[in-house]
Parts: sequence; C-alpha cells; structure tokens
Amino acid sequence: MKNNKIAVVHISLAILLTLSIFTIDLIIPLGVAFGVLYALPVLVTFKLNNYQTTILFAVLTTVLTLIGYYNSPHGGEEWKVIFNRSISIFIIWSVAFSILYYFKLVKESIELNGKLMKNNLLLNKLKNILYETNTLAKIGSWELNLETMDFFWSDTIKEILEEPLTYKPDWETSIKYFKKGESAKMVYNITKKAITEGTGFDLTTQIITCKKTKLWVRAIGKAEIKAGKCVRLYGSLQDITDKKNNEHKLKLYNKENSDIKVALNRSAILAYTDAKGKITYVNDKFIELSKYSKEELIGADHRILNSGHHPKEFMKDLWTTIKSGKVWRGEIKNKAKDDSFYWVQSIIVPSVSENGEITQFITIRYDITDRKNAELAIKKQQEELERKNAKLEKIAWSFSHNVRAPIVTIMGLSNLLNYQEECDEINKEIIGKISVPVKSLNDLVSSIVKDINDIN
Repeated sequence: MKNNKIAVVHISLAILLTLSIFTIDLIIPLGVAFGVLYALPVLVTFKLNNYQTTILFAVLTTVLTLIGYYNSPHGGEEWKVIFNRSISIFIIWSVAFSILYYFKLVKESIELNGKLMKNNLLLNKLKNILYETNTLAKIGSWELNLETMDFFWSDTIKEILEEPLTYKPDWETSIKYFKKGESAKMVYNITKKAITEGTGFDLTTQIITCKKTKLWVRAIGKAEIKAGKCVRLYGSLQDITDKKNNEHKLKLYNKENSDIKVALNRSAILAYTDAKGKITYVNDKFIELSKYSKEELIGADHRILNSGHHPKEFMKDLWTTIKSGKVWRGEIKNKAKDDSFYWVQSIIVPSVSENGEITQFITIRYDITDRKNAELAIKKQQEELERKNAKLEKIAWSFSHNVRAPIVTIMGLSNLLNYQEECDEINKEIIGKISVPVKSLNDLVSSIVKDINDIN
C-alpha cells in the first residue's frame, strides 16, 4: 500500500513537471535551451522501477519537445534551433535508456541474489546432509598443515576416539591411538611416505580410544603438493567396527551354511526347482538313485520320476501345500530310469522372497527303500502268521470237540461202572486201568488246546 502511494506521488510529480516545462516552453520565445529540461520528468520515473512508465514519459516528452519546436517563432539561425531540439531528444532518450539499463541491472542483480540465496540454502542443506551422513556413517575429517603443523580433527573423529569436543589434537602424539606393534608401525611408515613422497593411503587397522575401547577404523589420506613439496595432508577416519563384526558374523554364517550344505550333500538327496517346478539343481545322490544323468534331470520336472503308485489327489495336495508357502512332508514312491522302484522320505521347503513371492523349492529326500521293503516283509510275515494261527485255532477246536468229547464219555462211563454195587473186584480193577490212561489223555488234550489258545 505504501509503495502504491509513493508511485502515485512520483507519477503526479512527473506529469506536473512535464506540463510545467511544456507551458514555459510555449511562453518563452524560441525556448531553445529550455527543451533540455524535458529530460527531467523521465528522470523522475527512475524511482518507480517500471519500464512502461519510463518509456511512456520518454515518448511524451519527445512529442512535447517537437510541439514546442513547431509552436516557437522561427527566424534567424534555424539550424541552431533544430540542433538544440535534437540534443534535447537525444538527452531524453539517453536518460530513458540509462534508466532502463539500470532497471535491467537491478533485475539481474535481484535474480542473481535470489539464485545465490537459493544456492546458499542448498549448500547449507547439503552441508547438513553431509554432516548427518558422516555422523551416521561415523566418518570424520582431519587435516595437517605441514608448514604450520596445525592439526585439525572434526567433531566426529573426537567422538570416535572418545575425546571431549574441546580436545586439541597433536600430530606427534596421535600415533598413540593405534594399536602398539605392527598397527602403529604401519601407520607411522605410511604417513611418513605420504609426507616425503606425496603419496596417498587407504588402510584398515585397529585403534584404542582414550577410554581403552578397541575399534576397527578405515583411514584415508591425500597429499597436497606445491613446488614439489608436500604442504598438507588431509583425509578421513571412519569407524568400521560394526562392519567388521558383521563381516565376521557373515563369515561364520557362510561357513555354517557351507558345512550344512556339505553335510546334506553327503547324507541326503537334494534337488532345487524353480517356481514352476522345473529342476535347476540335483546332487550326486539324486543322480545315483534315479539313474538319470544330470543333463536329463535339469530342466525337467519331478513327473519324470512318477511311479504311478500315488493317486492324483495325493500329488494335488502336495502341490497346493507348497504353492501356499507351507512345508510338505511325506513318503513318495518313485521310479528310476531302469524302471526299478524306490521310496524316499521327502521334505519340500518353499523359498519365499521379501515381497512374498515363491522363487524356488528346496527338496530334501532320504532313501527309505530298505525300510519300506522291511515293512512289506513284516506285513507278509504277519499275514502268514495270521493264516497259521487260524489253522491252529481250527486244530484246537477239532481237539476240543472231536477228540476230547469221546474221552469225556469214556471217563463218565468208567466212573459210573466203578460206583455200581454189583461190580466185582475184577471189573473194578479193569475200570481203574482204563480210567488212568483216559484221564492222562484228557489232560494232554486240554494242555494242547490251552497252548494253542496262548499262541493266538
């Protein structure tokens, strides 16, 4: 609002000044030198910082200068009048173009300042990002001026070495942080070579902080050479302890996985398939058992081993289970290339990516053919035993009914005759001789029947 009022005042002043000059130009005879004053209204527009207003007043004052010339009395040396009016118009447009050029410079200056401010903001942002990145990555910078021996550490290096932020580092004693022995000796030789020969370095070594914490660091150094002499060393120091520990863990993990893989290869039948079920890897045991070559198996699917023993529902359930990302366990009867059959205990494990997609299937099998054959033999033995038991039961029944019944009858008649009053001594003796063997025969039959029942 305030700027608008100032603009109105300047325009009003320029208009008033223009009209005043034009009026005087018409009143004063000849008004030759007075035409130069027409440049003043144009000059007033300088404060408005507006291209259109400056050009408008330049055109207006030029027209009024020409009108003033034609309305002025003529006579005498006409060329002087024309020359002075031309000079007036030249001054008007010189002032106008000077103002326009100034406006252009101001605009370019403003744009340049804007770009500089934007670049400064971007630079500060990048510096902050770099600082935060270095802090997160535990990377600090250092610099040694070999002419003044001034030694600089960034705050990150002080934090790595567990020194206070107010600590002033010293080049001569900085070697104390490196582990005594080979580590310290190596750092000393490398930095000495960098100073004398101007070579850079990149080394990984151990340090001991002021609080006796052992760390792994990566130190990078570069040399600045002037007139063939190293005048400055600078570089970075990064705490890579976590990286070293992770590398060690990864190494142990890889060794463990390698050991497991070797153990599985030696003890199990292994096969890898892609998400579509095509075989991508088989181990030697798989080849040995299936009797197919590696070339015949790679690219095929497991239907090459189909024995026809299992129903379609069995295979459909297997495929549905593993496609859902679940582990399948079971026994499968396969057929080898030579048409022989073998049984395997199978575990099929889907391998799932981070986005939940199945990338492959890992199949671990164990040959259980001997066990299955033993189970079949046992089953046959059980069937044979059951058949024999049935025969024994039949024999027991026959003994119990066909043999034992007459014996019991004889024993009953013997007892009856033995207790009759008219039976003489001779008959009693005969009956006694009959009863004893009959009783023994009855006990034998009972014992045989009992033994058969116990066996069953």
